[in-house]
Amino acid sequence: MKVEEFLEAVREGLQADSIKDADKIVRIVAGALKAVLPQDAETALGRLLPDELKAGWEQVEPLPEGLSEREDLYLEEGPPEREPAACPPLDS
Repeated sequence: MKVEEFLEAVREGLQADSIKDADKIVRIVAGALKAVLPQDAETALGRLLPDELKAGWEQVEPLPEGLSEREDLYLEEGPPEREPAACPPLDS
């Protein structure tokens, strides 16, 4: 899978306006994973990715220390007034 195909699948799944939005989200998620995965798991995951995606994985920096440990971050202002909208399945 090429990077463009991957980002387009993410963009469609999120119903985002642009590939740039999808790229930003992918980088945030990858950074969050890198912040919490043990080094050997991060390395193993990188090895499993197709070459083009592997290059992107290696470029992403982990989120700053401590940020990923804030499990309560989204609840600081109380629960949302309504349920967040669910993302449609990627295969739709």
